[in-house]
Amino acid sequence: MDKASRRSDFVSEAREHLRGAESELLALEKDSGASMRERHDRLVRAVHSIKGGAGLCGLETIARLAHAIESSFEVSYHEGAPLQSDEIETLLSAIDRLGALVDDIDNSDDADISALLVRLQRPGVASEVYIEFGALPSDMTLSSSRLDEMTRHGEHLFYLEVNLGEFAKQTGRGTVRLLSDLRNLGRLEATALDVEDFDLSLGLPRESPKARLLLSSLHCRLELVNKTLVPNTSLRQVRFPKSSTPAAPAPGTRGDAKGSSDRVSHVRISVDLLDQLMNLAGELVLVRNQMLSIVKKERLNLRGMVKRLSGVTTEIQETVMQTRMQPVANLFNRFPRVVRDLARELGKRIDLSISGGEVELDKSILESLADPLTHMIRNSCDHGIGTVEQRLSAGKTEAGQIHLGATHEGGQISIAIEDDGRGIEPERIKRKAMDLGLRTEAELEAMNQHEVLSLIFLPGFSTASSVTNLSGRGVGTDVVRTNIERLGGSVTVHSEPGKGTSITLRLPLTLAIIPCLIVVVGNERFAIPQKSVEEVVRPKSSSRSGRIECAYDQEIYRLRDRLLPLVRFHEVLCRRKPFRPEDRAALIRKYHGSDESRFDAVTAEEFSQTSAIVVLKVGRHRYGLLVDRVVDTAEVVVKPMQSTMRSLTCYSGATILGDGRVALILDVDGIARHVGISFETDSGLDTTEADGEPVERQTVLLFKAGEQERFAIHLPAVRRIAIVDPARIERVGDKEFVTIDGVGTLVLRLDRLLNVSAYPEQSRMYLIMPKDRRRPVGILASSIIDAQTLAVDLSVESYREDGIFGSAIVGDHMTLFVDPHRLSEKADPLWAAEHFEETRVPGMKILLVEDTQFFRRLVAGFLEDGGHQVVTAIHGADALAKLDEGSFDLIVSDIEMPQMNGFEFAREVRRRGLRVPLMALTTLCSDDDRERAQECGFDRYEVKLDREQFMATVTDLLGTCVAGKETAP
Repeated sequence: MDKASRRSDFVSEAREHLRGAESELLALEKDSGASMRERHDRLVRAVHSIKGGAGLCGLETIARLAHAIESSFEVSYHEGAPLQSDEIETLLSAIDRLGALVDDIDNSDDADISALLVRLQRPGVASEVYIEFGALPSDMTLSSSRLDEMTRHGEHLFYLEVNLGEFAKQTGRGTVRLLSDLRNLGRLEATALDVEDFDLSLGLPRESPKARLLLSSLHCRLELVNKTLVPNTSLRQVRFPKSSTPAAPAPGTRGDAKGSSDRVSHVRISVDLLDQLMNLAGELVLVRNQMLSIVKKERLNLRGMVKRLSGVTTEIQETVMQTRMQPVANLFNRFPRVVRDLARELGKRIDLSISGGEVELDKSILESLADPLTHMIRNSCDHGIGTVEQRLSAGKTEAGQIHLGATHEGGQISIAIEDDGRGIEPERIKRKAMDLGLRTEAELEAMNQHEVLSLIFLPGFSTASSVTNLSGRGVGTDVVRTNIERLGGSVTVHSEPGKGTSITLRLPLTLAIIPCLIVVVGNERFAIPQKSVEEVVRPKSSSRSGRIECAYDQEIYRLRDRLLPLVRFHEVLCRRKPFRPEDRAALIRKYHGSDESRFDAVTAEEFSQTSAIVVLKVGRHRYGLLVDRVVDTAEVVVKPMQSTMRSLTCYSGATILGDGRVALILDVDGIARHVGISFETDSGLDTTEADGEPVERQTVLLFKAGEQERFAIHLPAVRRIAIVDPARIERVGDKEFVTIDGVGTLVLRLDRLLNVSAYPEQSRMYLIMPKDRRRPVGILASSIIDAQTLAVDLSVESYREDGIFGSAIVGDHMTLFVDPHRLSEKADPLWAAEHFEETRVPGMKILLVEDTQFFRRLVAGFLEDGGHQVVTAIHGADALAKLDEGSFDLIVSDIEMPQMNGFEFAREVRRRGLRVPLMALTTLCSDDDRERAQECGFDRYEVKLDREQFMATVTDLLGTCVAGKETAP
């Protein structure tokens, strides 16, 4: 290995050791317990490895500084007392300086470290710990060849003098045990036994013999002391002659053993090589896409080969993606030092806790998070956490608490920074926004609390009363949001005055390969990341709902009962510069004539020019993008924009499609900013019924089977929708099956299971496949109408039939809500009976507490199908009244409810001493919610709504209840 390669490897190893040393030192500052010895060992081992590697590379200054740090650690360990604050500060400064030397390795030997060496010196360091090779007794020596061999292998040399009698008395270990321990830890190079010259005829010697040994080992000095129990002052490390400086342990050995499994399970790969591998995997994806395009266009019978190529490509892609994934601990571990230094600078006491360090994120995203997270942590320390006096007067602990955590949430990474500080006062935010001229009083009064808190991300906004080194200039938070959104993420703030603040960042796992919707405008194709797409709709002119209108200088689209700001993308392509008010006014005149009334409907001819509206998400807002047509979905490889095009904020990158043509990837937030969208008209429905009962908005899939009826299914219950050729449906007895991905899937024909109209004859049908872990089934549909989010007023009186939950009026049409699980049971009753017979616990009385009508009827139907008697309550207070009237075998309760929520209800049930099993059934799915539910008294926790999992949990809890009754006296 040449000198440059050796130094490059040393730098990589040294940086890892330095990160570990800093973390251990910060932990040692707070930890004076039994683990202090282990932390000392790890610290010495890390710095010693740096010293050895520097010596091997001829880096004398780095080796000298590492040696001084190691010696300082050794002395603090000997003294047995916790390190003081000033000692920690000195050692941290020395580690920082060592890191700077490693980063500037070519100029490291020219650096002056004399002042730092003086600060690190302690009395007796050299004499206590080390002995020169030339000062060894004459019978304790080694040949030059053996010294050279030890140098190559990275071994250390130790000289031991021990009184065997005293050693046995203090440790209970004899000479044989000592020699055995030493042999297990290294190699005895030389041994000698000094015995007092004594006449045995006069009796035994009064002095115990003294053993002198020379030991070579890969272990550091402190480990030998710990494992052999020899006196600390009896073991000294031998300094090698200058011509024989020991090398650092080989990568993977960690300096603590003669071999390690790490050596075979990890390999160091350069980032350039990984990037090249990632590009090649991306090219393979492109080739796959092009081949699929050709096969589809030419109607070639290469399905088997293409399927195999697609599968292999996907596996290679996913594997290569994993090589780019790194644990967020690599980033999080820098913040204990940041918080410690800020606390000292601000004169505060602050503790930082970290969780979720094992969560992995793409390397490029992880690197881009360093500055935003640092700014958020600094804000929490400066603005959030008060002084000791302020916290004590508020009834809090002296030390402020900041928690930094990462979790997986729905295919994204969620990073939360939470503090128990002063919180953010909305009224103060409003006053400051008015003083700075960022918002008017009328605008502020119309905002909800979430919108008010989001004002802290505006450029120039700051609530600090004075400018300091840390804050007060009004820059930083706006850059944080911009950087996070550039990564395809979002930032949200939640705060309670006097209690604390939580800032949550949500980010994609990777930016390299993303699923996109491919759209066409004019003769060009564009890719829209699917994570930003909520739905695709086709405008209609036949009714008031579904019209393009105008409000002042903003075009809007009335989608059901929501007003969406509208963007014509072909107009965006015609204007390179951001839209001005006069540009928007010109568009209103162009498409709506001279009449500038508030709601001026567009003509029928205009609808013919618009093929599709893609509803896009920007944070909590939505807007519609008008395109000519939607052509496909595809996984695309993200290519960075050329430097000459990076000023175009409407695009986030480019990709090559299956036919080899280039498509730009749209930045939905950049488009909104370019057009200057006003989201003031983006308002939702009132979700309250006339009788005051809340109506929760549900996302449903609307479809048709026969020519007459409309059906709906709860969209979260759908696994996928497959397009099928009716000719491929095979009949087995009285049942029908179709092969989907090599698996026989039971076909549910609604006209054979329900009293509805027959299917039309057509060449293409759809199979709606619900989430069902027991067997693959699908509901046959003749057409897919739409996917809508709406407040469902479900009625069970208008239409009753087995397999139908109820009906509701959706878009002026009566719509039947199907129960896919019940339909599956009707289609194959023998299979259903066999499947459910073992788990059925009949005749039990269940209290269902659910404020939303839709879910109340849905869950009650599940339970009644299982043979149970169900009593319903609309909130916790109502449920307590039901409990006063009679007993129940099981309680199933929602969490988020008016008057008394599920947590409060569970506490009251347990306070009353009721031991009835309690199950939470909710849309909340975080670990904190689960832990809180358990603390409040819930026995089980299920997320809405996996029917099979829910019923299995019900059966389990009821089985426990039955067993308890049988064993009761």
